[in-house]
Amino acid sequence: SCGCNKVIMLITDGASENAEEVFRKYNWQNGRKVRVFTFLIGRDQTDHRQVEWMACANDGKFFHVATIADVNEHVHE
Repeated sequence: SCGCNKVIMLITDGASENAEEVFRKYNWQNGRKVRVFTFLIGRDQTDHRQVEWMACANDGKFFHVATIADVNEHVHE
């Protein structure tokens, strides 16, 4: 009610699905009030489509953190 931003931060090493049904039911019907930011962790992650989709479809941003050195760069961004 106070107009604050609502955010979900998802930190994962991969996803087999994009949870579209969950977003449709709980976020999209309410005007996409919750933004989703996803962090894919790991150097060997080749398929990032599902995790990236979750962020983009919910007004968020996708980050791939391959190494510890990437943490400061991506988290501060």
